[in-house]
Amino acid sequence: MKINLIKYCLITLCEKKINKFLIILFFSFAIYFLTGQFLNSILFMPKEYKTLKKLVDKIASKNNLSEKAIPFTIGAGRYMRYEANSLGLCENDDCFYFSNLNPYKKTKNLNNININNLIRDSYLFNGIDAFAFKGVVSISKSTFRSYGEKENFLGCTIAHEISHIINNNHIDESINLANKLKKFKEGLDEDKISEVKENLEYEFRRKSEMLADSNAAFMMINAGFPRETCLEELTFLSNKEGIEASTDLKDTHPGYIERYKSLEKSINSYEKTNFLNLQSKYKWKWRYDRSLNVLEFIPI
Repeated sequence: MKINLIKYCLITLCEKKINKFLIILFFSFAIYFLTGQFLNSILFMPKEYKTLKKLVDKIASKNNLSEKAIPFTIGAGRYMRYEANSLGLCENDDCFYFSNLNPYKKTKNLNNININNLIRDSYLFNGIDAFAFKGVVSISKSTFRSYGEKENFLGCTIAHEISHIINNNHIDESINLANKLKKFKEGLDEDKISEVKENLEYEFRRKSEMLADSNAAFMMINAGFPRETCLEELTFLSNKEGIEASTDLKDTHPGYIERYKSLEKSINSYEKTNFLNLQSKYKWKWRYDRSLNVLEFIPI
């Protein structure tokens, strides 16, 4: 009788502890979910963000990327801009808004036009599309589809945009532009000076793109990717996006021939050293915000 009573007491005590544990667990989970922490966990990010994080982790493991945070966002892509313009939803530069729409979020119709269908079309028909602006790297969701299993190539694109951010020498470029423009000013009318200035600005932009190509290749080589990865990616990109072979004065990016030769020369002359102040103790963390559609790389 005593033994049975002891067993009963132990079972009842265990059940109470288990029930108490379950109640605490439930409320903890509820608080975590309701405060948004659950949805903002990197474990529950869209697959494209997980791929992006994996590649940046590998690149950062052998390169000191930045001392400042780098936000990454995945948008609908430039095809949305063209479609919105053709449907009369915006005009020219105002259409930039549509290319940055969140492809993971349902959007209300606008002027009886289904915006969600446009986002779907952009995912299907848009190609490789990435840019860096105001310290933020933006990549279209379609970029991940376009590269498919060629994640090494995607790594080159990501590294290219990171390079634009960490090598943003706007003041130096502005001074170089001003100095170069002085040589052309004498004897030219205002219209001609404006044209020369515009051409020089395009020239500097093309040089900036080739510099980003080189730095991206260096970062990828340091991270252990095959040496020819970014050269092969450039050919893949040019075929996929129909990039012209030659370079025009009004091009923001060099043509394939010039760009390939420049990158090939850089890679052939590159020695794997402490590029970008490589530090063995370089550490970082990640912060994901679902509502803002941003994954932030934060150096520690």
